[in-house]
Amino acid sequence: MSVPHTAALDLALLYQDHHGWITGWLRRKLGDGAQAQDLAQDTFVQLLAARPLPPLEEPRAYLLTVARRTLF
Repeated sequence: MSVPHTAALDLALLYQDHHGWITGWLRRKLGDGAQAQDLAQDTFVQLLAARPLPPLEEPRAYLLTVARRTLF
């Protein structure tokens, strides 16, 4: 399974720009840094599996939606 170069680049930029933020949000929500790290990673794995990644006007809102679904 190969990811097209532009999709991989878009996801890499999304990760670079927002991974710390979503991890912090999850840490505050869960009260556990290790669990927050795991769920943040799961959030980005979900995005990797979602092909193609839709154009994101509000990337943080999209990440929150995916992260909330991952919590359940």
